[in-house]
Amino acid sequence: FGTLMIKNDWKIGNRKVVDEQLMITTREKNGAYLIDLKYHLTPTENMTLDQSAFGGFCVKSRQDGKRTFFDPTGEVQQPKPHHLKPETDWPNAPFYDYTFTLDDGPTAGISVVNPLSNPPTRWHNLISIAMINPCIVAEGPVKIAKDQTLKLEYRLIVHDGKRPDDVLRLGRN
Repeated sequence: FGTLMIKNDWKIGNRKVVDEQLMITTREKNGAYLIDLKYHLTPTENMTLDQSAFGGFCVKSRQDGKRTFFDPTGEVQQPKPHHLKPETDWPNAPFYDYTFTLDDGPTAGISVVNPLSNPPTRWHNLISIAMINPCIVAEGPVKIAKDQTLKLEYRLIVHDGKRPDDVLRLGRN
């Protein structure tokens, strides 16, 4: 386990428009794998991320077997969001978990934890393609001033067996 720092330049033609720094830290806790992602996006000019039903950070998983989404209250019974209608995205929650049980028995899954420090977030989660997508632009456009940094953090929890409620309760620890 360890830490990885990635630096990217977002360009339009030869012109740099965003400096991206991503730090990824991994570790194991109580039998689950934790992957912390910290994004720092700094535009070189004023920038607006347009409103959209989905976009940005996204996780996909296996699409076979019995599949279920969970949030802190239990099994999710939300309607499927529509890719052109941000208002149909699921409400903000500290996490969403996607758990699957394969036909031959094994259960596993992945959770995405969204800390309060992130901008207002709605979730474009689709069981049909096993996707978890916390979306900061579903509520409306996000403006970032030149040389100001948008900081986003997410924690992935990859688990064998049922969702690790003990690890999810630990949140950002």
